[in-house]
Amino acid sequence: MAPMTDKEYVSVAGVASALGVAADTRARQVGYLCGNAHGLINMWARGKPVRYPSTMPLSDGQRSKADQGLVPPDGGQAGTPVSGEWMEKVWSYAPPRGGADEPYRLSDFLHYDPDARPPVSTPGTQYISQLDSGSALRFSFGASLSSIAGTGDLTLGDFDYLKNYYPCVALNFGDGFVRCITGTRRFGEAGPSIVNLPVSALLGFVAKEFEYFMCGCSVRQTTLGIPPSAVYVVLPSERPLRDRIVVSSGRVLDVYFERVTPGILGSALMFRGEPVSDYNPAGGIVPDPGTGPGGPMPAYRYLNVGGVLGRSTASFSMRVTNPNMKSVSIPVSALKASVSGNLAGKTTIPAPVPALRRFKGEGSVMESAGSISLGPGESARYAVSWPENCCIMDERNHTVLLGDTRSFNAGFSLLYNSGSTTVRLGSVGINISNYDV
Repeated sequence: MAPMTDKEYVSVAGVASALGVAADTRARQVGYLCGNAHGLINMWARGKPVRYPSTMPLSDGQRSKADQGLVPPDGGQAGTPVSGEWMEKVWSYAPPRGGADEPYRLSDFLHYDPDARPPVSTPGTQYISQLDSGSALRFSFGASLSSIAGTGDLTLGDFDYLKNYYPCVALNFGDGFVRCITGTRRFGEAGPSIVNLPVSALLGFVAKEFEYFMCGCSVRQTTLGIPPSAVYVVLPSERPLRDRIVVSSGRVLDVYFERVTPGILGSALMFRGEPVSDYNPAGGIVPDPGTGPGGPMPAYRYLNVGGVLGRSTASFSMRVTNPNMKSVSIPVSALKASVSGNLAGKTTIPAPVPALRRFKGEGSVMESAGSISLGPGESARYAVSWPENCCIMDERNHTVLLGDTRSFNAGFSLLYNSGSTTVRLGSVGINISNYDV
């Protein structure tokens, strides 16, 4: 049923119908409807009877002073957010009881919504990993104040009791070890009530699973740290605002490299090579066009993997599995390459954005992919390819001279660059035999 937004519908018959009260003699009594003896009033509705000493229709400010008819629980506050029984307390609805101090007002039902929801709830269990190190967990406490006075679901800013509290997320690691962080605005200030919890601040803890609790805090603290001396209160919600944060294993993704082969990704040359330990590059060794110490050095060679249209590439087939309990998506723009050994300098080389394809099933047909995207426990085969300068050029973008050496060993690593943190997804060793053209 839609909210009662028109005054003409706020009548004994209209309210009885909205509440679903049986059409008997009591359904025509204002005291019976307002006193909630029937137990059918949605306590989260904005328009409902509240305790206030006035027989006239109430203003939004008067409803706020009455805390929207809800009562904070006894023992529902603490001086520190350490896990305890106080977190299990919930608010209750206190309908008017009649008389001069708590008269019944049928007008209180204006904007009554039988489907109204609590002003705040948890986002559920949160799963994080190294992939999330550059992001933050977002805990929404709803809007601080209603955008349109007197309408919509209740917000925490509608409660006079809460107006001077900040949204707070407390982390309990056990044995009294607690950390907390608050938002920037009090519930009584205009704007969204949000706490952003940096994942990087959580990955350093030894514990891999811990509890979080959403509450109100009388003191502002916008960085995660030791809880300040303050008053912490439970918030009006359907159930205690507690859940878990789970740090997944150090394995961001399981990556198994199957082959390295010459050619441009998707071309006919793709995946004609043998397993990497036996691979001989079809492009062979070609004269080095660069200049070394003392002038041109045509006798020296550099590795040309592929050699198609001047776009030398190293292509890898890999099977990728997501071992985490949530979906993972890594955009191709965040994939980087690192090469060690004879084929490159000692430092990580800035690599261009690779080409990425995803195999359709177990066959050889591929389709373009903008990311490595896998659901929880999902596995898929991908192909990734970089041009030569990330494989055979040193950190100064100079060709790596190989001389007369007949074999080369290198370690190739696939990296994920999240901005502030670089995570190694997988590595493969390459043993390549050198021969003259």
